[in-house]
Amino acid sequence: MINEKNINLSIILISYNHASYIREAIESILKQKFNSKIQLIVADDKSTDRTLDIIREYDGIDHRFAFEYLSQEKNIGITKNYQRAFQACIGDYIAILEGDDIWANDEKLRKQIIALENNKNCVFCSSNYYLFNEKIGIQGTRTLHGKGGSMYYDVPFIIKDNLPGNFSAIVYRKNVIERLPQEIFNFKSYDWVINIFSGLFGDFIYLHEPLSFYRIHENGTWSSLSSKQKKIEQIKTIVFCKGLMQNKYNKEFDDVFKKLKTENAKISWGGVFLIKVIKKILKFKKEI
Repeated sequence: MINEKNINLSIILISYNHASYIREAIESILKQKFNSKIQLIVADDKSTDRTLDIIREYDGIDHRFAFEYLSQEKNIGITKNYQRAFQACIGDYIAILEGDDIWANDEKLRKQIIALENNKNCVFCSSNYYLFNEKIGIQGTRTLHGKGGSMYYDVPFIIKDNLPGNFSAIVYRKNVIERLPQEIFNFKSYDWVINIFSGLFGDFIYLHEPLSFYRIHENGTWSSLSSKQKKIEQIKTIVFCKGLMQNKYNKEFDDVFKKLKTENAKISWGGVFLIKVIKKILKFKKEI
């Protein structure tokens, strides 16, 4: 057991035009059974709908949560929004909930922080999660799961599979986030990049129990991309990471690249199109 009152926790609520989903998100935060003072950072990237108004309705309802609103002078994009939110955290642990996702278990934070307290070598804790398609409902979970249990993974595994998955399923140690190279925030870094570089400082623990919902919808940052667009983003990420990591994990990244090329053939990437993509990647590599 842990003394929750001695745990300093920051929660980042990331939002941009999430008025249709934000109530479910913030209510799942307030339902958490964690008896401590909690910093709740509202990182809204200048939404043009009622997202922020809805969030403010919940400010002050639960005395555990101290709401902090980041500046909304202009839209800065998802990566820079994460960068400033991380910099604003004061807790020893950092949990994230994106405004279109939901925490499915009211003991999510407790379970993950206990896992980290009991595994000092682990830099973050991720959990299994439900895949919730807005059109058809729950499609299953990220991985098969039984009653519980956990597994340990390292950087090569993250590169291969990004099993940690989306940000909403993860709790990080703040001292690891502080050590991330700031260059990654000059690149459109999805959770895969953050998790790879976090993994350089230790292993991570994965809980088999699904503790959150990842919402799949037509306006999602990642889920809205076509298969071709996703492949391009993944290839750009590989090039970027290999350069910044000084080719430390060349084999692992090359294996993923080979897999992507095989998948490309299956989704009808024509030869001319593939040549154009490679040219874009080479141009991108020179820019970084």
